[in-house]
Amino acid sequence: MSAGAVRWTWPLPPREWSLEPGEVHVWCADLDQLAAVLPAAALSADERERERRIRVPQVRTRFAAGRGWLRERLARYLGTDPARIEFGRGPGGKPKLASGGALHFNLSHAGAVALLAVSRVGELGVDVEAVDAHRDLEELAERTCTARERELLRGAAPDERPALFHRLWTRKEAFGKATGAGLASDPRRIAAGDPAPAVAPTPLAGTPGWVQDLWPCAGHAGALVVLGRPERVTAFAAPVPDLDAGLGILPADPPS
Repeated sequence: MSAGAVRWTWPLPPREWSLEPGEVHVWCADLDQLAAVLPAAALSADERERERRIRVPQVRTRFAAGRGWLRERLARYLGTDPARIEFGRGPGGKPKLASGGALHFNLSHAGAVALLAVSRVGELGVDVEAVDAHRDLEELAERTCTARERELLRGAAPDERPALFHRLWTRKEAFGKATGAGLASDPRRIAAGDPAPAVAPTPLAGTPGWVQDLWPCAGHAGALVVLGRPERVTAFAAPVPDLDAGLGILPADPPS
């Protein structure tokens, strides 16, 4: 099936849902809408202090909403109260549950658009970026892309280059987050794989990772990388707690 024939949607979850073996859940949310309904009481003292140090009001609000939403979602998987969740740090400072266990998660946001991935398959990373058509992609590609990727970008139609670059970039970011290494090493050493849109989990050549591209909403690109073979990826729009309504995240067609 061609990527252009696929309609990528973020449905609301059913009232009863669970994380099946081999499954990855990816949640999409609008942090500005979540900020109006999520209780601040769930945040830890450390999170409140981090929030207090953020000077820009909108950024501060989104930080608190993202942390509150992370706690609210993880509490559903763990069967506990959001305020009782404690976080630790893994390799490279990657956030993890202090209690250990097999539940892996990763959070990313670009402005108000947030993605949260959760699974027991293995370590994972998720990334979302706003697609900026005005960036100097040639200069960025020289610093971040392999020789093959730079060749692909040069060969793409000008109006397709921004989406292609951000598809490759989010894969690299997601892989770095999955491993815990981030992009501290040269991102040109991380091959982003086949440039065609990955609409299902696809092996990331030369790594233990499996990649799937994500389309959170118009003007954004995203990617998920799992260090292990997922059987399926299930996408949900995050519901506003206690309300039967979505968050207005608009589905977007993947590029052809």
